Amino acid sequence: MDKHHYSGEREINLLTELIHAHKDILLDKRTDHNMIAKKSETWKKVTSHFNAAGLCPPKTCQQVKRLWEHQKSK
Repeated sequence: MDKHHYSGEREINLLTELIHAHKDILLDKRTDHNMIAKKSETWKKVTSHFNAAGLCPPKTCQQVKRLWEHQKSK
């Protein structure tokens, strides 16, 4: 597997849709224990749906988060 896989437009669009569907939890600024647990579980779901689409080699939850952070900074 290629170590450097550059994200395509379809991957970014899918990730944006998935984040948008869960924005109430993922974009919440609270940092209490319950919210952190909810965010972690939601990121796992987003990663599962992202990988199920089969647009790229499977990514870990951390890689999907990093991809989102990178996209937010653009």
